[in-house]
Amino acid sequence: MKLLHSARMKLAGAAILAIAPAMLLLYFTKQPWFAFVIVLGALAAAWLGGELFTIQKLRKLSFTARQWALGDLSTRTGLEKSRGEVGDLARAFDRMVASLEQREREREQAEKDLLNKSFQQTVIGALGQFALASTDVSGLFEQTVVMVVQTLGVEYCNILEASPDVQSMTLRAGSGWKEDCIGKTVIPAGPQTLAGFTLAAGEPVVITDLATETRFQPSSFLSEHGVVSGITVAIAGGGKTFGLLGAHTTHRRDFTEDEVHFMLSIATVLAMALDRAQSETDLQKLASFARFNPTPALELAVDGSIHFFNDAALALSGSIGKKHPSEVMPADI
Repeated sequence: MKLLHSARMKLAGAAILAIAPAMLLLYFTKQPWFAFVIVLGALAAAWLGGELFTIQKLRKLSFTARQWALGDLSTRTGLEKSRGEVGDLARAFDRMVASLEQREREREQAEKDLLNKSFQQTVIGALGQFALASTDVSGLFEQTVVMVVQTLGVEYCNILEASPDVQSMTLRAGSGWKEDCIGKTVIPAGPQTLAGFTLAAGEPVVITDLATETRFQPSSFLSEHGVVSGITVAIAGGGKTFGLLGAHTTHRRDFTEDEVHFMLSIATVLAMALDRAQSETDLQKLASFARFNPTPALELAVDGSIHFFNDAALALSGSIGKKHPSEVMPADI
């Protein structure tokens, strides 16, 4: 406003300076006053032209500058087609603010990406700790599908368990799907399917538009739920294939490299947890086999002492009047 007030004052001062000599000249030379009226009209026209073509442009510049000061970098002067010095100044301001706006967008996107990556790493760490502290595989699955949906901002997440011949997969856990699908939905996993293609690819498969896919036949299960884009990752480790981890959305989306790595890391955590659970199951079976084997079984230390004996060994020693299997062992064991 100060700029506009100053411009008006200068314009008024210029008009007064132009009128004063004409008035003095007319007064002393006794010239007709209609000449003065003509001069006054010309000055009025000059004033009006200055108001229309200069003051209004300065008013736009002033308003735009106030919007910039308030943080609205999307505002432009609207004077990009104006000529003269004011137009040049307006175009220079517009280019400067456009550059600042672009840098601000890049900064905000970088901060958003950093925050998302930090959150993803936190989720991976939390699921990894859960897998180490618990043998509840079903609980791990439930936590995984919920966290994936929340972290990636998608509508669906699924964990598919492969059949022994890896020709089909069952929906073991999921989020967003119809309630009657969990544990009942079986999808084919042949070479032409999404599941088979993911297993054969050996890396995450990113789907941008399911309807236009040519790498595999679109899954009817996904199509029925309106899936458009997604990521699928194989859950495999130790030479075994458990199944697939998938995240899907009903909107077209270009997943970032960090999001793909996040899914790959989660699949790795699941594979390690499943491998560990299988190893513990095998050990329990082995221990149970030795314990309940009808044939006497002993475990000896290097010095010959007995660390473990099963019920059959105890029964055998009791049948010959001994209280402990060590009493029937040779002295030079």
